[in-house]
Amino acid sequence: MGENPLLIVGGILVAEALIHAYLADRAERFFPGKQDPHLHKQHCYVNCMSIRIHGGNPIWPTNVSVLIEVPSLVVEGVYRGNLWRELAETTGDFGADGLGQAGGYMIWKSCVEASKQCP
Repeated sequence: MGENPLLIVGGILVAEALIHAYLADRAERFFPGKQDPHLHKQHCYVNCMSIRIHGGNPIWPTNVSVLIEVPSLVVEGVYRGNLWRELAETTGDFGADGLGQAGGYMIWKSCVEASKQCP
């Protein structure tokens, strides 16, 4: 019996989406929006944990980060006319994603502790 590559890729994408949704829910509990208005600490946490889950490989955390930002850039930035504000927010989010990924390699700290350092 041959495997259908589309089903395999689809299964991987669904698994990644579920992992990142779970991590985002945890991040919200650790860093509520009132304490983290731009959600940068949440971005840090999700990317830190994702790096650890994926054995230090940044491909999945980076791809998911980009996929999360594209809809807001299109809807908020282009469609609703808030492009410059949305580009600034996306830049901050990507910066937090990168700091979170770097924190994933600091095995002597939990991702919660590492994410507290994010601006």
